Amino acid sequence: MSSWRRGLVSRDRPVKPGAVVRTLIAQSTAPGDLVLDPFCGSGVAGVEARALDRRFLLGDIDLAYLDPSLAALARTTPSFARAAVVMEEPAEPPELEALADASAAEDELDAARGLRLAGRRRRDGSAG
Repeated sequence: MSSWRRGLVSRDRPVKPGAVVRTLIAQSTAPGDLVLDPFCGSGVAGVEARALDRRFLLGDIDLAYLDPSLAALARTTPSFARAAVVMEEPAEPPELEALADASAAEDELDAARGLRLAGRRRRDGSAG
């Protein structure tokens, strides 16, 4: 195996380069911010976040590859988070043509208008 490959692979799983992860965390967060890595693998993002005084939340199916410096922080039993309870059954979206020519049901038109307004708010940065 080449030295390049040995440096990037831990037990046949890719490892993110720590220096790159540290730079990304430093440039995109402030001390005390939360860094989330839902597919943490070896936990490089957690190691670098801790070094930069950031909080971190890591998740993965298999924590066998977790960096030894983070192993003491890992739970011995898995914990699971679930999405909020769905209050109503999902419905099929209306046909685009029905939205375009306004022949869709009024509640479908209102929902489409709400999505359009929400997208516009996100783009221009307005809150309400």
